[in-house]
Amino acid sequence: MRMAALGIFVSLMLSVWVLVAWKKSTPQNDGEITPGVTEAEPEQTEGAVIEDEDETHLTEAETESQSFSTDESERAEESEVETTGEVSREIIEADLSQIDRGELYVNNYSGEELDIVGLSDRGFTDTVQKGNSAPLVLIIHSHTSEDYRDGGSGYKGPLSVVSVGDAFSARLNALGISAVHCSAIHDSVRENAYENARETIEMMLEVYPSIKYVIDIHRMELESAGRDVKTVSGCSDGAAQIRLSVGAPSVDANAAADVSLALVLRKSLNKGEARVCMPIAITQSLPNCNLSKYYISVDVGARANTVEEAMAAGERLAFALYDVLIK
Repeated sequence: MRMAALGIFVSLMLSVWVLVAWKKSTPQNDGEITPGVTEAEPEQTEGAVIEDEDETHLTEAETESQSFSTDESERAEESEVETTGEVSREIIEADLSQIDRGELYVNNYSGEELDIVGLSDRGFTDTVQKGNSAPLVLIIHSHTSEDYRDGGSGYKGPLSVVSVGDAFSARLNALGISAVHCSAIHDSVRENAYENARETIEMMLEVYPSIKYVIDIHRMELESAGRDVKTVSGCSDGAAQIRLSVGAPSVDANAAADVSLALVLRKSLNKGEARVCMPIAITQSLPNCNLSKYYISVDVGARANTVEEAMAAGERLAFALYDVLIK
């Protein structure tokens, strides 16, 4: 009886697996980091405004030993903006990939030491078989209502991260990686979003014990000097930029595995001359990160990006996951 009820509930929550058209494009490098636009720790506190702090811990793993430094230019300023009605603020473009600092450069906001070089050398070996029908990836949205602009200056609820999840899920399934996409609204009451998402994840893992990867898709809110910031990768498909966030060891028992996965995903997303993936964020503020063996919070684009740009990035993320898990 309990499983029957669960099945009914799950069927109501899951979005259909749809195939979306994809046009493969060659990434181009024509973006530069815009002065004054900085990157911040992923915001996990409901409705809060991220303020600049006196010090941010940054881990740079291009050297044999870790180094921590304070650098105002490496933090992004995020603020809460009204999500309904027209937004007429000026929009500026920014490349926040920081790939010139190396593929192992991460933003370690936790203050906890991590052997980034060692985790990179370890590589990612938990590959899977293509075409396995058992669901392997669960895609959810703790903040389901986060949206993008409609191509003009306005922000509309229907143009939300759910569309990105649809594109990501459809491409994964087309590539032979079985994925389920849950579009349930978890943030009708913002304060309860992560608790609601946790209940969903736990239920889905019970129904589909084959799931090993949980991807929570969000989008960023970035501003600079009162202007909305649109992330640009310089790719010919107009893809927005992506930030991968993982939990620190103090909050995530599988932190090493998550960091290793995030590192190879970033490498794949930025291969060639692409500038799609920003530095990985390691944080103590990542609710639910310990629920599965692999859990990554993914910010796809910023509020000033269009939903089409975010969906293009979602498709790129699917190809990167395919590269890592199967190729």
